[in-house]
Formats: sequence, C-alpha cells, structure tokens
Amino acid sequence: AGTMTRETLDTDELVELAERPPRAGADTVDFKARRLVLRVIALLLAVQAVTLAVITWVYGARLDWEQELADVMLSARAVDTLFLGGLLLPMALFGMAAAWDMWRGRRGAWLRAMIAQGILLIFCLSSYVANRGENFVYVLMLLCIVLVLYLNTNDVRLSFYGHAAKRRTHSR
Repeated sequence: AGTMTRETLDTDELVELAERPPRAGADTVDFKARRLVLRVIALLLAVQAVTLAVITWVYGARLDWEQELADVMLSARAVDTLFLGGLLLPMALFGMAAAWDMWRGRRGAWLRAMIAQGILLIFCLSSYVANRGENFVYVLMLLCIVLVLYLNTNDVRLSFYGHAAKRRTHSR
C-alpha cells in the first residue's frame, strides 16, 4: 500500500483515517496556544471586574453619607451614585464569574463574556450621549472594545466551537 489519494480510498479506510488520533506535536501546540488566549481573556475580564468595583467605590466614597442619610431626601448626586453602584457592582460580579469560567474553559463562558461587554457598552454609550461628564466611561469603553475584538479571534472560536468553527473557516 503506497501513497493513497482521496479518490482511491474506500469508505472503510476513510472512517479509519477520521478516527485516527491527531498528531501529537501540532495539536498540543494549538491546544496550549488556545489555552493561553483563554487565560489572557480571563485576566482581562478580571481586570475589568476590578475596575468596575473600584469605580463604584470611588464614586461612593466621594459622598458624605452621614449628611445624605440625615436629610429627608437623598440628593441627586447620591441617587446617581446608588444607580451607578446598582449597575456596576452586579456587572463586576458577572464579569468575575465570566472570567472564572473563561479560565476553566467552560463552554458558556464566551457567551457570558459577550453579554457583559454588550451591557457595559450600552451603559458607556448612553453615559457618553447624555454628557454626564464621567471620565471613566472612556477607559471602560476601551476595555470593552479590546475584549470584544479579542473574544472574536479565530483561536477563541476554535477553543469553544472546535470542529464546527474549523469547517466554517475552511469553507470560506
């Protein structure tokens, strides 16, 4: 049996070739590279979650809460800070959970990370359009854009969707 082409192989031989284990060297390198990409994304998600928590803490620390709670009604600034914390703290927890899932390579991590980025980008764009004057919006937008671009790289798609994504990229 010399070299065989695809035309000369019968169906039994094709099944045998398809079930043959992949080459160890190339696939191990691909696996390690994809795992590294997932770890980098997980770290970026964790940095983003910590940034959201720090933003909430900074805005909350700016207010004199004793005076705010002593008054009959909260000031507009205090209400804005509570709304900001009400959005950013849960997003920080959600981002940290997405980072942990991404670190472990869980299947739904990509979707959770993209949902978090979408929600945060909507928040940033609405704050930007409303001219609220919050400077952290630009840093948050930059982080979200970098994460969305990084989440849509070919290595990440191959990590989560394996053979289906490989077939799609080869068919185009």
